Amino acid sequence: MPQNARSRRITVSTPPFHGGNRSSILLGTAFSFSPYLFFFFMYTFFMHLLQYLHFVWKTLWRKRSRIVLTILSISLAVMSLLFFFGLRRGYTQSMSKSISNFGAHLIAMPKGCPYEASSVILQGGILPKQLPDETLDRVREISTVEHAYAMLTGMIPSHTTKGELDRVIGVSTGVETIKKNWSDISSTDLEKFYSSHTYTFVGSKKAESLNVDVGDLFSLGSKDQLVEVLAILPTLDNQDDSTIFIPLALAQELLQQQGSISSISVTVKDFSYIESTITQIESIEDVQVITMNELLQMVLEYIEMLQWLILGILLIAMLTSFIQIANTMTISVTDQMKEIVVLKAFGATNSQISLWIVLQSLLLGFMSIGLGVLITYICIPLYEYIVQFFLPLNQAGPLFYLTLYDISIAFVITISVTILACLYPLYLAMKEPPASAFAKKAL
Repeated sequence: MPQNARSRRITVSTPPFHGGNRSSILLGTAFSFSPYLFFFFMYTFFMHLLQYLHFVWKTLWRKRSRIVLTILSISLAVMSLLFFFGLRRGYTQSMSKSISNFGAHLIAMPKGCPYEASSVILQGGILPKQLPDETLDRVREISTVEHAYAMLTGMIPSHTTKGELDRVIGVSTGVETIKKNWSDISSTDLEKFYSSHTYTFVGSKKAESLNVDVGDLFSLGSKDQLVEVLAILPTLDNQDDSTIFIPLALAQELLQQQGSISSISVTVKDFSYIESTITQIESIEDVQVITMNELLQMVLEYIEMLQWLILGILLIAMLTSFIQIANTMTISVTDQMKEIVVLKAFGATNSQISLWIVLQSLLLGFMSIGLGVLITYICIPLYEYIVQFFLPLNQAGPLFYLTLYDISIAFVITISVTILACLYPLYLAMKEPPASAFAKKAL
């Protein structure tokens, strides 16, 4: 070949670049066509991904029963995870709202276990130890106390539903100054309520279950005490919505607790007086005081203990899902080992084979997450109905509240588990010799 031709060929293959190197010019060209290149790249990537997913789905669907059982197993784990997130967030919000709507700044109660006393006060029931009636007068005498009322909580047999109990609270005068949903009750109705044993105020949820309205009569307790509904209280989304309020004297008679009260709710004239007010109230014999913040903190501590128990169950569920996915993928890869060897012989790289296996595992994860989220939302009413029998402080508001953040956390955890579960099948696929692959029988 003549030297001039060789020089021209060299010149063509390596043209001179003035003012910069080759990479800078290629980069500038790429940026000048960046929108077109981007769309072309995305289109190509999407088409290849669809081909991969179609191939992956056909591979998985060969063993229908195995795949269906695996998806159901992972879905149950996702449901458990969302159940935990929803219960923790919903119950915490429900209790916070319930306590904030309680109205009082302080609660005076008999000395003893504050957890037990708080549970009884918020939920209903009779404390093993009560306060005498005169404690209310002594609390009202404290100069820093603005308002105070006594209440006696208890449960009595329901006349409308056999085998169930009605939550009743006997209240003294002054309750209308503290409870938020009592502010619209007329003075005439309040006077009737306090002066007679034949009137009651009913929470909105309880009125629905009793099927009563203002002016209706219904019976209370085993003595068949007939009472008239003076008003249906506005909804507060707490236990008051499921409560029958009666005069304190009538509650003492029905619950056979004459001369006794469960607790005293107190508001102070100024928040700066709270500490001194607590000191003066606790100077009364056999009386202890908790604030609303302390009550909320006790409830949150209980929820924290409960969530560790649920978390242990969740770990077992996620471990079971991990083993199930790993087992399914191992069997699947073992069954496909001959195909993997053939694909390698036709030029498939290890990265392509790995992507094929990882996509199988991810597809299982995505389908399980979708099914788990769908079933969780469908079953929320059933969850709330069942959980109310196990929680110590049931609320009228929603007990489950899921956010997009909770679903995202469940998504990340599930996908991480599916990726970890396919590592061993990947190792098998990469290390299996061709000869032994053809010698094995499919499982």
